[in-house]
Amino acid sequence: MTMVAYLARVLAGQMVKEITEHFERSPMRMSQAIIEFETELRKDESLRKLVGELEKELTQQAKKKYFITIA
Repeated sequence: MTMVAYLARVLAGQMVKEITEHFERSPMRMSQAIIEFETELRKDESLRKLVGELEKELTQQAKKKYFITIA
């Protein structure tokens, strides 16, 4: 769950409040869990590699956003 919350913050820009509502957790605990995950991510090379692969896979499958501009 914490990795999903982290990816939601990083890739989708989700607010902690939105994530906590989805997982039905307290905002304080979710914030702490994400911070702990980020700390572990800095220390653990294999975890960093796994998260990098997940980020790559998720962003490749994401729909491209097109912005319409007025010239």
